[in-house]
Amino acid sequence: MLADADRLLAGRDPDVPGLAVLLDPDALTAWLGSRWDARDRPPPDAVTVRYLRYKPGTALVAAVELSWPGATRAGFVKAVAPGAAPKLAKLRGATVDDVRLLAYGDAADDRRLPGLARLGPGLRTLRYKPERRWVGVAGDRVVKVHRPPLPPSVVSDHQAVRAAGLPVPELLAARLRHGLVVYRWVDGEPLDRSPGGPDGAARRETGALLRRLHDCAVVPARTRPPHRLELAGAVRAVAAVLPEAAAPAVATARAITGALAGADRPVVPVHGDFSADQVIAGPDGLAVIDLDRFCADDPAADLAGWAAAEIVAGRAGPDDGAARVLGELLDGYRPAPDLLDRLDPLTAAALLRRAAEPFRTRQADWPRQVAEHVRRAHRLVS
Repeated sequence: MLADADRLLAGRDPDVPGLAVLLDPDALTAWLGSRWDARDRPPPDAVTVRYLRYKPGTALVAAVELSWPGATRAGFVKAVAPGAAPKLAKLRGATVDDVRLLAYGDAADDRRLPGLARLGPGLRTLRYKPERRWVGVAGDRVVKVHRPPLPPSVVSDHQAVRAAGLPVPELLAARLRHGLVVYRWVDGEPLDRSPGGPDGAARRETGALLRRLHDCAVVPARTRPPHRLELAGAVRAVAAVLPEAAAPAVATARAITGALAGADRPVVPVHGDFSADQVIAGPDGLAVIDLDRFCADDPAADLAGWAAAEIVAGRAGPDDGAARVLGELLDGYRPAPDLLDRLDPLTAAALLRRAAEPFRTRQADWPRQVAEHVRRAHRLVS
C-alpha cells in the first residue's frame, strides 16, 4: 500500500511514472512477480526497498532485497523519466517495463559496479547503494566494490593508518581498476548494537581512540570538500523529498556557513564518517572500520559526525547540545577549548547532511523525521 507521503511525492513528479510502483512495497512485489523470468527460483515472496536515491524529474534508484523462504538476493530498481528511457535498455540482464519506465536487475548486473560480476558465489550482502558501492562478507573476508577506478590512496592511506598502530582492519587485497578491495573481518559488535547505544566506558575509550587517529602522523591524500558544497547538496536532498522543509533548510545552511566563517581550524587526519556503527568492540578492544572517507579536515568534524548520528538514532535528548550528546566520549578525547566552540555548528552541518536519510532508508514516518532533523540542526546553530 502506498503511504500518504509517498503518494504526494509521486504526484508532484509525474515525469517519473514508475514512482508510485517503486514506493509501494505491495505494488513493487506484484510488478516484479509479473515479469519474473529467472529459471533458478520462483518469483520472490517480497521485494523490500533498503535504500533510495532520488533526483526529481529524472530518476529514483532503489537498492532492494528479494526474499524467499530461507534465501535473499540483492538487486536494484530504477524508475526514470522518458528522457532516460534508452538507458534502461542498456542495463545488462535487466527486466524492463517500457510503459512504466521501470527496470529491475540483480546487484551483479550493476553496470557502474563491474567488480560485482567478478565475485564468486557465497557472498552475503551487508550494504548496497546501486551504482555507488556494495559491501559483502564471505567467511573472514569483507569485500567492498566501488565505482572504478579507485585511487591508489585507498590502499596507501589505509596501510599508513594501520602502520601507525591504529586498530583498523587488515587490507588483504585490492584491484583498483576493478574497484575491488578486500579486508579481514573484525570480530566483535558495533557499538550502536548495544541497547541504548554505547555505555560511558565504551564512549570514553572511543574518544581516546579517536584522539589517537587525529594525532597520528599520516598525511591523507584527500582534503574534505568545502562545507558550502556539502550543505548545498543537503538542502537539495531535503527540498526534493519535503518541499515545505526547503526554506528552513536554506536558512539553516546559511546560519551554519556564517557560524563557521573565519574560524581558525586545524587540519588533521579524520575518519570522515565517524559514528557508533563504525567502531567495533571485540576481544582485543575497540577497532575502527570503514575508512572510505578518510581525509584531512577539522578534528571537530569527526566528533560532530558522531553527535549527529546519535541524534538521528534517537539516542539524544531533544534539547541536548553536541557536547552533552558526546558525553564521556569528550572525556576520553580531551579536546582543546577552541574545538568545543565549533562543535554545535559542525554538528548542525552533519545533521543537515543526514536530514533526508529517513526517506532514503524508508522510515515509516519519514516526513516528520526529515522536518525534525532540519529544525534540530537550526536550533544547534542558533
